Amino acid sequence: MFRSVIAAVILLLPSVALADSKSSAACAAQLTPEAKLIYNTAAPSIRPDTVIKDTLPGIVRPMVISGKVVRATAQDSGRAAGLCLKQLQ
Repeated sequence: MFRSVIAAVILLLPSVALADSKSSAACAAQLTPEAKLIYNTAAPSIRPDTVIKDTLPGIVRPMVISGKVVRATAQDSGRAAGLCLKQLQ
């Protein structure tokens, strides 16, 4: 009995992660181009223990400096991207 419960949990883990990835991707598809760029840049560094609001400034700031993201819209785009990134956790 115990082994079958463990096996069921192990089998379900990939589908749970895949569901989160799918919902995050669906969310990102609705983003503005700038927010989507932030999402795509930040997504590889998001882990279950990542504090997104602390991580994004270090990612977005260089994008603003390099001209990839407009300073006036960076905060709003970062917030929108952050909501989708949260679903990756």
